[in-house]
Amino acid sequence: FIGFASNSASDGGTVTVQLPSAVATPTQGSLTTGTTYYVKNDGTIDTTDAGYGIAGRAVSSTQLVVEERA
Repeated sequence: FIGFASNSASDGGTVTVQLPSAVATPTQGSLTTGTTYYVKNDGTIDTTDAGYGIAGRAVSSTQLVVEERA
């Protein structure tokens, strides 16, 4: 996990990635402010650590700050 794609693209297209410290808007639905979200094996995020790294911390119900990889 390096960040969140900020747009979608077809094969060979360009995708902009929101890197650590950027404010991302995941498509998964409502977030809980102040909660840490983790990356799941299918690329989604959840509040349970599945061992794939921290996605970030929610700063609102729709946005989180992407976490720096250690």
